Amino acid sequence: MERFMQYEELKLKANDGVELFAQSWAPAEPRALVCLVHGFGEHSGRYTHVAEAMVAADLAVVAIDQRGFGRSPGKRGYTPTYLQNLKDIGTLIETAKGRFPDLPTFLYGHSMGGGMVLNYTLRFKPQITGVVSTSPWLRLPDPPPSWL
Repeated sequence: MERFMQYEELKLKANDGVELFAQSWAPAEPRALVCLVHGFGEHSGRYTHVAEAMVAADLAVVAIDQRGFGRSPGKRGYTPTYLQNLKDIGTLIETAKGRFPDLPTFLYGHSMGGGMVLNYTLRFKPQITGVVSTSPWLRLPDPPPSWL
């Protein structure tokens, strides 16, 4: 039996006015919400197969393209500050919860996104049900040269 899936492209307005690209995948009756943050050198579209698997498990998914990645504006791979990226995660959660209210909400991040969701959760203590962090980028194995 083929499952119903609603797909939508979104624009999320960040606290500084920048419009970030996001995508939403949802079953007819989701039982939980997953807010997804991609890794370095990626974008939300690379997680379509993950979102489809989650929808098959009756989970709604909203994923953001971080600044400078995918279809969000900005110099490729660059963000004004790390704190701004964390604030963008807050915008993602707020927007996703507005679209899917009253659902248990999970924050999921992979690689760079995994480190960011851990940092965001520890700093801001959002009202969410849980965090999933796969292969989190917690620190560089070697510090970059000072000129970089």
